[in-house]
Amino acid sequence: MKKALVACLIVFAFSAGIFADFRADEKPVWNFYSPTAYTLKGGEWNLDLAGAITYGIGDFMQVGTNFWLWFPQFMNINAKINLLPEGDIVPALSVGGSFGQIGGGDNAFKKYNIDVIMSKTISKDMFISMGYNYAGNEFSGASSDFWNTILDVFMGNRYRSAIVIDFTNAFAPFVRGTLQATVNIGEVINYDAAAGVEFAIGDVFRLKVGLTDFIREPLTADDMWNHFWPFIDLAWRIK
Repeated sequence: MKKALVACLIVFAFSAGIFADFRADEKPVWNFYSPTAYTLKGGEWNLDLAGAITYGIGDFMQVGTNFWLWFPQFMNINAKINLLPEGDIVPALSVGGSFGQIGGGDNAFKKYNIDVIMSKTISKDMFISMGYNYAGNEFSGASSDFWNTILDVFMGNRYRSAIVIDFTNAFAPFVRGTLQATVNIGEVINYDAAAGVEFAIGDVFRLKVGLTDFIREPLTADDMWNHFWPFIDLAWRIK
């Protein structure tokens, strides 16, 4: 699997002519694990190796789904709407969310997410975002109490309210660096952090690589969990 992924990245890179500059109007729409307030342009597509297929509607809205999750019949949809365009002083303000479900009736698992985000362009090469995120994961059915307890044990809490902050800066015309942090609001300790870079490969390919750190406080343990995970993703952004 790893060899195949590396081979795909090499083929994409060389076929696109290696590095090119980010477009002048190309703002970061997503970072590592959360969105910004910016949306895709109207008629613009983003096809993601991780499975996300997203389409921009009228420069103020985007809708999408994760292609791979439909194979195990995990239906899912996501959307983001820009409520306030960015001005010279005023930041962009958007709301977004996602919903997914596998199974049905008395035997289902649901995952949902709501975001309220503000983003501001500090300079043509620098962006900052801050937002609120609410996320939920829950089972329904006869055995739901058991499985929901398992989620609480491993996740610390099935429901999470958090503040998300991220900072993106261009180090060169073809590379952007991002720092991102999430702090849980509540008694249970949940922290997320990420750092990495995004490369413009050709006119349409975008490669992200980085490292994420997930810190959790399980309900049944005294010690917090600290997990580091590498992040790699390739997107095809076309119009």
